Amino acid sequence: MVQIDFPTFLLLRLIISEKFHCNIVEQSTHLQISKRNLKKHSKRIGNHEKFTLFHILSNTPSYQSRKSRRHHAPQNFNGCIFDISSNFEKNYFNAQNSKSIITFVLYNIVETRTRFHRSQETPEINLVAFSPKHKKPCLIFIVDGDAARFKLLWHFVLQGLSYANLDPQFIIIQTRLPASEFLASFRQRQFWVSSAILLWQEPTRKLFRLCVSCRDPIPQEDLSKFSRRSLKIVPKIEKYLSWFFHLYGPRPPPRAEMLSCSARYWQLNTHFHTCVPYVLSSHFNYSLDPRTYIPLGRVNPGELAGRDLYEAKFFKRRLVRTRLFNYATEYSEYVLVFYTGRGGSLNFMKLFEPLDTWIWTGLVLTFLVTLVFVYGLTTTRGSIGDALFTVFSVVLDQSQHDPGTEAGKLIPNMVTIMITSWTLTLSIISCCYKGDLLSYFVLETLPSVPDTIVDLVKSDILITTNIQYRGYDTKFRSSLKLMLSHLSQGDDSHAKFYARFSQKTTLITGKPELVVMNISQNKAVATDRGMIKLPQTFATVNPKVDSDKMKVLVAQQTKYFIQEKKRVGENPLVTRSVWFVDNNEYAGMIKIGVARLCESGIYAHWMRNYHMHHTLMLLRWGDTEIKKRRPTLNYYGILVMTGADMINNNLFDSAFEPVALDNLKLCFILYFAGFLIGLVCWVNEFKEILVRRRRNAVFEFKNLP
Repeated sequence: MVQIDFPTFLLLRLIISEKFHCNIVEQSTHLQISKRNLKKHSKRIGNHEKFTLFHILSNTPSYQSRKSRRHHAPQNFNGCIFDISSNFEKNYFNAQNSKSIITFVLYNIVETRTRFHRSQETPEINLVAFSPKHKKPCLIFIVDGDAARFKLLWHFVLQGLSYANLDPQFIIIQTRLPASEFLASFRQRQFWVSSAILLWQEPTRKLFRLCVSCRDPIPQEDLSKFSRRSLKIVPKIEKYLSWFFHLYGPRPPPRAEMLSCSARYWQLNTHFHTCVPYVLSSHFNYSLDPRTYIPLGRVNPGELAGRDLYEAKFFKRRLVRTRLFNYATEYSEYVLVFYTGRGGSLNFMKLFEPLDTWIWTGLVLTFLVTLVFVYGLTTTRGSIGDALFTVFSVVLDQSQHDPGTEAGKLIPNMVTIMITSWTLTLSIISCCYKGDLLSYFVLETLPSVPDTIVDLVKSDILITTNIQYRGYDTKFRSSLKLMLSHLSQGDDSHAKFYARFSQKTTLITGKPELVVMNISQNKAVATDRGMIKLPQTFATVNPKVDSDKMKVLVAQQTKYFIQEKKRVGENPLVTRSVWFVDNNEYAGMIKIGVARLCESGIYAHWMRNYHMHHTLMLLRWGDTEIKKRRPTLNYYGILVMTGADMINNNLFDSAFEPVALDNLKLCFILYFAGFLIGLVCWVNEFKEILVRRRRNAVFEFKNLP
């Protein structure tokens, strides 16, 4: 496969934007595979190892309509497309003898404006020209020296370009051979192309211009000391580039769901047990190749992301905004577990749970009857105020009101009826909510839930992560404090974030399913701070989607339990989810934070890890079994970050403000409610008194004797 590393890409950008001023028109053509030319030129060139063509073309509507049907979607930048025209599912490689048998795939460009005649009389100086003679379409052909094991293969490659009338603007050759030695071999043949042929020499990382009329290769630039400002690199380009070394590897698994990485990377041994680790960075996303030749930097598996790594391995440390947060894992690619105390907006529907529907109906009718009698009492002076005072006295004394002056009457007066109904209502509510409603409000004051990442690390919310991983048949174990100490080096905002973050982090040891089982049974779990019990309520990412996926994921290993409430009359059993809270706002805040920490390119081609694959299989089994019985199942809040699901679905932007009530606030609320009712009744009674006084002041005419 053709390979391109980051310095080469900088070279391409330099060539296009600064030195050669390659103007890519808006309505450029696109590449198509010509089966006739493929068959024709494969026989002419012979069986040689495949080279992949990289091309840059405009983002036309006709191309966009077909882009969705391609296996690999190209990456956009500034109206152009940087596309890797290869599909490893089509078996371009011969698995039996991939190092010697080469299949050279030719691509024919459609509607090429400039056609070059294969004439032997063409002057030699025009064959390899420094400045390209045509400007559209802009085409770059890259040849990898590691794939071509012999010098003569270069001639087949360049001759194949000229035979196919495929004349790119630039041909970049990457090789480990010395530049002078390569030029000597280069002069042996004539190539009918007008491209600018450049040589990228490894490991000196220098660029040369090849010219048959030149004495020696002409050094162009030393990109090991490049200036970011002089190259004018677009930051988005750095994230799009992903280079992989495809030479050998195991056969792809028969089923796609067995892959933890994309099928495109099957030669990297991407079975979920031995998925190739990646460096998580905002600008670099490449494989950690175990061989000696590693692109862009020699990064070892499981290497700590400290100052030595990013200052010695890479060009500029300031380019790395999001640093290595987790290491390569065998079972869990990137697993974070978020726990939090109960929060979110108060669910007022829970206030109706302790009472049955018929009881609430009776209470509503009782209050309506009470209002009727209150309206009838307005004709008596001072009755409303006396009634309110009597109500509160009865509640405090826990006794029944019995007016002694009217005890002998057959029909009690209106005050007695009102007080009796109010007392009965308050007694019913007090009994029903004695252990539910008040305990719901008078819990300890909840901590403030943050709405930003900075507020998150300042809070007491428990954030755990499992960093036990495996890479290249070697187990790597590292303490969480050591990892966070490396991440907190520096003076930038992310370093300060990790410095605060480390104080609120707890490492949970053990397999995820066992941790979930212990949490479900309210048992302590092993952490780096000893055996602790986790909070009984915590958030999930999306209650409607993720919670459905998370339920019964470890049904065979977890013994669920239900807290039952005794029957009160016709009240049904109350089942409670012990440690699950439906909390969209907080989940949105978590997703926003994760989206800021990780960028979508990191997980673009990754699939579910082994545990997630296993739990999804259990979920499918559980969904079929759940229809046969009543769903009385709990949830668990292990959040598995798998890339697109976490980043692309980031739809929550609203801040979150928790509701925290204690017993003192509850008393003030009840007092204010009683005071407001008394004030309204007093105003109404005062109006009635004024009306009676006016009526009594009217003169009456009487006949005098």
